[in-house]
Amino acid sequence: MEKKSRKSCGGISAAMNEVNNSMFLVTAKEMRDFDRLTIEQHGTPGHVLMERAGEGAAAAVLQQFPHVRQTPVLIVAGKGNNGGDGFVIARLLKKQKVQCEVILAAKKAEVKGDARRNLTAFLRLRGRVTEVTSPDQLELVQDKLNCCGLVVDALLGTGLHSPVQGLMAALIDLINASGVPVVAVDIPSGLDADSGEPLGSAIQAELTVTFGYPKLGQIGEPGEAYVGCLVVADIGIAPEAVAALREYSWPGNVRELENVIERGVVLARGNLIDVTDLPEEIAGATPLPEGVMTVRIGTPIAEVEKRLLEATLLATRNNKTLTAKLLGIDVRTVARKLERWDEQEEDEASSEEEAPSA
Repeated sequence: MEKKSRKSCGGISAAMNEVNNSMFLVTAKEMRDFDRLTIEQHGTPGHVLMERAGEGAAAAVLQQFPHVRQTPVLIVAGKGNNGGDGFVIARLLKKQKVQCEVILAAKKAEVKGDARRNLTAFLRLRGRVTEVTSPDQLELVQDKLNCCGLVVDALLGTGLHSPVQGLMAALIDLINASGVPVVAVDIPSGLDADSGEPLGSAIQAELTVTFGYPKLGQIGEPGEAYVGCLVVADIGIAPEAVAALREYSWPGNVRELENVIERGVVLARGNLIDVTDLPEEIAGATPLPEGVMTVRIGTPIAEVEKRLLEATLLATRNNKTLTAKLLGIDVRTVARKLERWDEQEEDEASSEEEAPSA
């Protein structure tokens, strides 16, 4: 399948970055761990991270969709932290004199923690919040969609792992069918953050503002078709948290790499980076700076396994025990593979010496 080029995002501020090949990607779990360490060990409260996320998304809305100063914005929010980001966006847009209101796909009383804090802050500004808890209220949502110029999707975040059903699925389908442009908060609702697969219904966004680092499922097919233009908002993840979790963060079990090979990626300190747009002379180089290893589409899995094992041994200074742990295999398996590859290289060298000269 021919890869579609990602839509360019113009006018991005210094606080945001359009995704490029120098960025590393993270899984949903890695991003949660970055958040957790930043909060627990580096003194940044969760509500501060949420405020920064909302600030980044609100700034992207105003930059990319300046027409919202003349037309209403509808924020469709869930009861979790993704909805909390949406409440921050609503409050900041309202302070900018942008006409906006929130559709809450839950009861207000169900909103907890940092999300509750930001819902309360929006309500204190006399922000309008309509609870939608039944499919019977979808006509009301449709009426609001008919009157708005932009939808902010803050329904479901990166923690989604099961198919979207019921009211959430109905809301997503209604938004997609409306024809109104959508800005997704962190990830389009209904999209698996790691695989990029839609879990049943998924928002088709014009713009996605993701937080901290781009997610694995947002790059390449199928996720790219739902993400639209992708920008990254800096929320102040502690560099020490990233370093602590990624110092020896090579990809896990090589048996899971078949999909990686189909997509064409760079393996770099455990990062999966799309290289299909890189010049051939760069994409084919081994190694690239910073210990990068490229994997081209169609590369045999055995070759990937060998190169990954060799690179991990190099990163761990030939520590076979640590290498085995990082790759999720037994240390005896590491030894057997190295021994087998050495024998294969010796056999190939012998064959070349025995081959008659031309």
